[in-house]
Amino acid sequence: MSKLKHAAMGCALALSAAGAQAAQVKDGMKACADALVEQLAETRPVSSNYAMGQGRGFINERDRLRPRESFEMNARSATSHEVIARVDCIVNNRAEVLELKGLPLAAQDVSPKADAIR
Repeated sequence: MSKLKHAAMGCALALSAAGAQAAQVKDGMKACADALVEQLAETRPVSSNYAMGQGRGFINERDRLRPRESFEMNARSATSHEVIARVDCIVNNRAEVLELKGLPLAAQDVSPKADAIR
């Protein structure tokens, strides 16, 4: 095999390995929901159960995460369904939470399908 073919094969293997390491959108959403639950637990008792949905627009949960992906989430009371927290969660392509920014409760509501129910 020529050196050129070896180099091309090495590049192809490196690219496939890099793509295999990228987590899926559903993993990023779960990491965000877990981080939100953890943050809320610091100030009030919360359940670790939550429901997630697609929110605004179409999100394919099986898509790979980009290097910096952002999800807006609501946390609602399990009893009154009132929004108790809103966050913008930023994850990397390995579904690691980079930043969890609180948003004002008066901010525009994200779809109820994107709620983390508490």
